[in-house]
Amino acid sequence: MKKTTTFTCAHLRLWLVCATLPLGFTACSDDEDPTTEQSAEPEPEPEPEPDADYTVMLYGCGGGNLDDALIYNLSQVEGYGYSDKVQFTGLVKFSVPYQTGDDAQFQGTRLYSLTPTGMENERIADADYRLDNPDHLASFISDAAERMPAKRYVLVLWNHGSEFTPVYDQPSNWPGSSTRGVVFDDNVKEAGVDSHLSIFELEEGLKRSGVHFDLIYMDVCLMNMMENICQIADYTDYILSASHITPGYGGHYGRLMDKLEQHSEVLPAMQEYVPLTVELWKSLDTNNSYDLSLTDTRMLQPVLDEMRLFTDALIEERNSCQNDAESLELFDYYQLYSIYQFDQYPGSYSIDLDYYANHIANYCMNGTLSTQAYLLSNALQKMQPVRASHHNEGIIPEFTVGITWMPAEYYNRNDFVIEDANGQQYEYADYAVLYPMLKFHRQTGWGNFLSINEFQPKSENP
Repeated sequence: MKKTTTFTCAHLRLWLVCATLPLGFTACSDDEDPTTEQSAEPEPEPEPEPDADYTVMLYGCGGGNLDDALIYNLSQVEGYGYSDKVQFTGLVKFSVPYQTGDDAQFQGTRLYSLTPTGMENERIADADYRLDNPDHLASFISDAAERMPAKRYVLVLWNHGSEFTPVYDQPSNWPGSSTRGVVFDDNVKEAGVDSHLSIFELEEGLKRSGVHFDLIYMDVCLMNMMENICQIADYTDYILSASHITPGYGGHYGRLMDKLEQHSEVLPAMQEYVPLTVELWKSLDTNNSYDLSLTDTRMLQPVLDEMRLFTDALIEERNSCQNDAESLELFDYYQLYSIYQFDQYPGSYSIDLDYYANHIANYCMNGTLSTQAYLLSNALQKMQPVRASHHNEGIIPEFTVGITWMPAEYYNRNDFVIEDANGQQYEYADYAVLYPMLKFHRQTGWGNFLSINEFQPKSENP
């Protein structure tokens, strides 16, 4: 119901008085006390836009066997020289042999800053400074953004990396031992192994920093996995990562700086940088497979939606074979030949998602599954606008993104214990506990399939 107003003579007189006031006066008020009038506060002036297009922040460690490569990459940046368009800073730590050597410039925890006069190298903490602490990562990021403001921010994670595994991806607040999955640091031992930053701790550090990245570049091995991508997608527009082993010398940072300076947007810069990098790897080592993919996190949700439908259809297909031994053997045989593992080491369970989905669907001749695999492929293509790879003949023609795959026996085990060199045993949380904690599982239910994937194929087609 509309509210009505009675217009009295008193109102009319008041209106006439107000109408005769100078225009510079404030609006008419029933309160005749001028001391109560409030002047409008001036609007704060907008912050001036930074001059620099990018600030590149590198966070990493020599990791026991990569110190020379880290020095090599830092010298590439210094060799490129100072640019007012692309700024560079890095928080790094060298491994034990360098910490105990005679050269002080490699000791402790070092803050690098590229300036017009060259690369500054400042010791800011001792060697026991915890790079695996989310607060330390967050502090480095926020401080770098304050010191070197830019229109866009790039975070480089440098060192070793790992596919999602309970050995390396224990959350920091997990009871008992806590191990990590990226940025290996041999200066600090935890649970019998070098300390690492888990995917959960990486996410927490990004969140606490308060900085949104335009690109997170994981210049490490095996991190191009759906589990990892999904966990940090909220904090960056793009993720650049590899599904295979990354060569020890990593990316080429002179080329990275150059492509960023040439392009004020991330996508065109990466369209040039990614194939150049893989071509460099190929020229130096033709015997191994390499890949590098750019993920547009803004296109992630359609992939997750299609993955959920594919997972449901796959579970239904497997369950339909449950009471038929021959059908179940055939299903597992099809799985065996649908798997391409990115890491050929024993105990690796990272496979190519697109290759697996399409092959298992078409082997089974399940129309629903096949259509879902096709739609998933389309979504993956849109999510990865840039891909480049080198591989030997006979390997799958194109690499996409990794996903955890394993038999239920391993997924459901509850006795995951590791023994260090001194015989000390450490108990870790198991996949069945950790995997449901992932955003990827919560959106796709993939762990539900892994939990029933008994996988007992015969060596020959049954």
